[in-house]
Amino acid sequence: MVNQIINSVLTNMSPHLNSSQLTILAQCLIHTLHDTTISISPAQLPSAIGYNDSLLRQFAASKRLEGKSPLTIAQYLRASQRFLSAVNKHCTDITALDIKYYLSVYASTGVSSTTVHNELHFISAFFSWLMDEEFIVRNPAHKIKNIRKDTPPKYLLTDNDINQMHNASHNKRNQAIIDVLASTGLRVSELAALNRNSISPEGAVCVYATKTHSYRTVYLTPTAKNSLNTYLSSRTDHHPAVFLTARGHRITARNIEDIVHQTSVAAGIPHTITVHSIRRYLATALHRRGCPLTYVSRLLGHASTSMTEQYYIQLSSDDLQAAYIKYATQ
Repeated sequence: MVNQIINSVLTNMSPHLNSSQLTILAQCLIHTLHDTTISISPAQLPSAIGYNDSLLRQFAASKRLEGKSPLTIAQYLRASQRFLSAVNKHCTDITALDIKYYLSVYASTGVSSTTVHNELHFISAFFSWLMDEEFIVRNPAHKIKNIRKDTPPKYLLTDNDINQMHNASHNKRNQAIIDVLASTGLRVSELAALNRNSISPEGAVCVYATKTHSYRTVYLTPTAKNSLNTYLSSRTDHHPAVFLTARGHRITARNIEDIVHQTSVAAGIPHTITVHSIRRYLATALHRRGCPLTYVSRLLGHASTSMTEQYYIQLSSDDLQAAYIKYATQ
């Protein structure tokens, strides 16, 4: 109950304090209420909807304190809210059977097994937090076996595709966007937030990743450096952003995704291409050329090489055949 009170206070104060101030407040509350015991009778418990909503707000506040990105927190909340609305029970009364039944119904709506797997991941994260904060004694989602995910092969961009997209870009800005993405493998949010003073004359780019709250350095190829300089030289404004909209505002992640999609269509690529597709292209291209996986991971901004290897390095049957010929016929 003490943890519930602390979390409730932090939730109510989160709109008025920054992360550092919230951390100090949390430490003061923990110190002050140490060894305090508070009890409440079952009759005093609020309705399931009100109680669950209160916990979700506290969960979100806790994740903000941990430094999770707004996008990640929103994913956790959407999945948890869908589930709690469907079962309409107090969090403390939910069982593994409730979660299994919900996932079964959710899967019957036609979503992919990967989507169902992600839904379970987000729900489990919420119940793990409830257990850590002692609202519940065990996580009911832990009893559910991992859901087998569909892993259909994704189209891997080629060097020729990138060249075609470069040539199909209908203005200097869009050409620079394609070339910078192919050179650096930046996330779409990182490219949108990029400022001119983050790029050195030599082509080193200092990037701040809001997803991991860390800095890293990536590099421009001569082609990307030339395209970017050409675009920036054509501008007469003093806006700090590297890329602007036609109206002179900082470009958004949505703008960039639209530009990448439209450029790929203009280039005649018969597949849906996103910024993430270009990140995968760069990772695989570097790996094929002998770049150590550790370096590829660092350039992409991953915390470990396992994510790079599992989700970004994509080898074709030709790659495997070439490797077999090289190593098995020696």
